Formats: sequence, C-alpha cells, structure tokens
Amino acid sequence: MQITYGIITGGGQEEIIARIMDTVDVDEFIVVGDCDLYRKNLKIIPFSEKGRVGHITKKKNMITQAAKNEIIVYSHDYMLPCKGWCRGMEQFGDNWDVQMHQIFNLDGTRYRDWCLSPSCSLPEYRSRERLLPYNVNMTDKMYVSGAYWVAKKEFMQQFPLDESLGMGDGEDIEWSERMRGSARYVMNPDSAVMCMKAKWVVFKEIAPDLLGYVKERDEN
Repeated sequence: MQITYGIITGGGQEEIIARIMDTVDVDEFIVVGDCDLYRKNLKIIPFSEKGRVGHITKKKNMITQAAKNEIIVYSHDYMLPCKGWCRGMEQFGDNWDVQMHQIFNLDGTRYRDWCLSPSCSLPEYRSRERLLPYNVNMTDKMYVSGAYWVAKKEFMQQFPLDESLGMGDGEDIEWSERMRGSARYVMNPDSAVMCMKAKWVVFKEIAPDLLGYVKERDEN
C-alpha cells in the first residue's frame, strides 16, 4: 500500500518498531528519533532531545514534511497494529481527511479512540465517560488523541501541529479544536492498534443517558 507509516520515539524501542514493520505492509516507514534499525523501506530522521524533551509536535510535523505518500499514519512507538490492519485500510473509502481506528488497551478494553473532547462540558462526576459508539459522530465535540491517528498529507500541511506545545501541554486537544471544523473526521472500525503500555488516563464508554444529554445540549 502507498502509505507512509510514521513513528515518533525517544529511543530504545527497536523491538516494538520492528514488530510494527513486520505487521503492516506499506511502502514507507519513517521513524523520528533514535532508532538502530536497518530496513530498505525505513527512513530514520535523527532528533535530539537535548534542546527540549517531549517535543512531539515537531517530530510529527517532521513526518508530514518527509512523507512521500498522501496517506500518513502518526503513531507513538508503543502502538502496535492488530491483525487485519492492512485489510481494513485497503477496503476503506477515500472520503476523509482524518481517520481514527479502534485502539485497545492490553486488557482488550478501549483506549482513547473515538471520543469526546475533554473540553466538552459534561456532569463532573461522569467526566471520564468520553468514548462514543463507533456509529455516532459528533465531529464538533470530538478530539483526536495524539498517540495515534491517520491523515492526508495535504490536510496536515494545512493544519500542522503547534510546535510551541509539547507532550503534556494538551497539544492534541489544541490541534483537534483548531482543525475539526474543516476536517472530514471518520471512524474506520476495521483497522485497529493496541496500546502496549499502561496509560494513566483511560476514558470510559459513554452511557446512553449521557449520550442523550450531549445530543440535547448540541440541539439547543
């Protein structure tokens, strides 16, 4: 497939990056960061962490600049594609700008994939209920979790990540809120990845009554 699979790393993740490359059949891989691997279709872009640790926005923008293909995967080095990832991509249509896949935790539960933005006002005691059903789209209230997404190169050139922000600065929320009014943001449930490390913020699936609450607020 003519897809560029971009991975950002802080180094020391050669084993899982090799597993990613063995799992998906694409014609270009780009790794930004320290990576001691050698593959014919792999481009490694060195990145010094000395100037600013966690400058992930710059790393991802570098993937956009270097990619030769129109479809680009943006992934942290702990997201492992699941079986069927390639088939799901091949069979999905082309009417989109930004695409999300299923993201699983190690225990099989959902990670932050198709979800409402943390800036979307919800009753405080249920604030972690953010995961939408895959057949529900509330584009103007959603956000793209920065650990993994797929996008068109032209769109990312129009809406690059804000390099004044870094890891932990809400850079994914800022980008989502800036671009979502212009994006055809879609869910492709036929491709999936697994988060290979425990994360401290894990959203919960939104309850039906809370989903109705969000829709009602939207309509009013």
